[in-house]
Amino acid sequence: MHARIAIAFLTVTALPCPACAPDDEDAEFRMTSGSGSGSGSGPGTVFNTNIVDDAAVSELLQPMGDYQLGIALTGVRTQEGEVAERFAVADGELSIVGQEGAILTKDEVLGSTWQLLPFNRLIWSSMVLAERRDIDGWPHYRFTRGPLGLDTCVGEPPIYARLLTGFTLDEATGDVAPLKHNTYVACDNGATGKAAALGYYDLAVGLDDFEPFEVAIRAIRADYCYDGVSHTTPGVELRLADRWGIRAEASDRPLEAVWGPEGLLCFNTGRAGPFPACNEWELMPACLGDNGFADHPDALFITRLP
Repeated sequence: MHARIAIAFLTVTALPCPACAPDDEDAEFRMTSGSGSGSGSGPGTVFNTNIVDDAAVSELLQPMGDYQLGIALTGVRTQEGEVAERFAVADGELSIVGQEGAILTKDEVLGSTWQLLPFNRLIWSSMVLAERRDIDGWPHYRFTRGPLGLDTCVGEPPIYARLLTGFTLDEATGDVAPLKHNTYVACDNGATGKAAALGYYDLAVGLDDFEPFEVAIRAIRADYCYDGVSHTTPGVELRLADRWGIRAEASDRPLEAVWGPEGLLCFNTGRAGPFPACNEWELMPACLGDNGFADHPDALFITRLP
């Protein structure tokens, strides 16, 4: 939904470089769940966990006042009380541009209040930018909400978020599409933040193609049908390899599935139970032997069980 209003106001191994393979090629990470958005019909891994006053706040579109996924950012005010003209994110670093042209960045943006209006509501919500820190070479931010200063990223605090630009994610389908002037607040404990931490957002930006990022999120969430529904549960471990060498293949583990651009290319055993029934799966072969990328030239990812 896109409208305009008047402006009032799983443990993962993160990679700082999309071309760098991890030191531990067999590194494991866990799927996490809990309160958040995009958990589908079951207890699976959510897309994101950023919640303000019971509203999921993942994407902030500019100009301020434009609705995106049911939320409008109606204004930003600095700690000193100056109303912002806009904000910008470059290489993950947030800057706030004042109406007089002053630019605030790094610790200067702390204490700023971000006013939000959910669609069909008359009462504004707000979140406050409380902390900035570098994690694995990328700026991360911690927003808080309410008089108690609770983190907006739901989970065991502190949980930080990375600001990702240039795309929108449809949680009903799992599709990722380019969208200029849009910023995704990706909490580290959601599947979108995990995929970014693993290097696949930066890979997508470098390739000018968000397909690898989308399929990485699907693999993390066990979205076997490519329909946005997660089929894993909290605590289930996974080994992930990709065709670009960001994460190297651990071929000695049982193969779960081979992930192509438009759907699975083959599959064996689901990580948390039987595979769901998806369209035309009766025509899909099982993964035989130690199938790798050489056996599947169209594969983007291969997942294996621990």
